[in-house]
This record gives sequence, C-alpha cells and structure tokens, in this order.
Amino acid sequence: MIKFFDIKPGEVIADVGAAEGYHEGALSLLYDSLVAADSNRINVIADSLLPAITKLTDQYVVYEAWLKNIGLKWKKTGRHTEAINILKACTKLFPQSAQNYALLGEVYLENKQQDLAGICFDKACNMGVESKFCSKKNKK
Repeated sequence: MIKFFDIKPGEVIADVGAAEGYHEGALSLLYDSLVAADSNRINVIADSLLPAITKLTDQYVVYEAWLKNIGLKWKKTGRHTEAINILKACTKLFPQSAQNYALLGEVYLENKQQDLAGICFDKACNMGVESKFCSKKNKK
C-alpha cells in the first residue's frame, strides 16, 4: 500500500496500486483520517492525480463517484474537515461536475461555514443544479 510520505512533489501517483480492482493506490490514502484532515496532504494527492485524471476517468468510469463517496463517508461520520478536504479535491479534479460543488456546499453548511457554502451553491446552480439552495438570480 502506498504511504503519503512515499509521494514526491510533482510525482504522478494516480494509478499506483490501483490495478486489478484493488484500491490500494493514491485514493486509499483518503480513507486515513490523518491524511484526509490535512488540506496540504490532500492538495499534494490531488495535484499528483491531476495530470492523469483524463486517462484515469477513461479507464475507471466510476473514479469520480468513488472519490465523491469517500467524501460522503467522512460527511456521514460527522468528520467535516475530512469531507471538505476530499470534496474540494473532487472539485479540483472534476471541475465540470456541478454535483461536486453542491455536495461541498452541503458540508460547508453543516460545518456552519455559510459564506463558503454559498459560493459552492452559486457555482453548482450556475452549472445547472436544481436545489433549494439556488438563489433566484442563479436559476436559469
């Protein structure tokens, strides 16, 4: 299994250990609360995944859903810091997904970070998400 401290800055780790259905690659690190709670570590992982994300999503259609589910796992257990960090990485890796911004907004709202929640909901609404959180000005 890959360890966070094995990652060198600028290294692409996207598919390390993720072959043959095993989730022991880079994303397995996101299940570790010490990693998930550290926004700097999450940024290193996200930055390392970014160059290969198009290739990965072609190979693993569910890659985005898997990453999103890790964030939702942290959300369901009340670990907002971890959920926010993972869902922020999800928006970085999949910026075209309105649902990622909406989910991030929900976690910010639960964490009493209304300003950041509003920014995420506005982004999601501008991308076409229908939500009770969309203001009239953002509805298409």
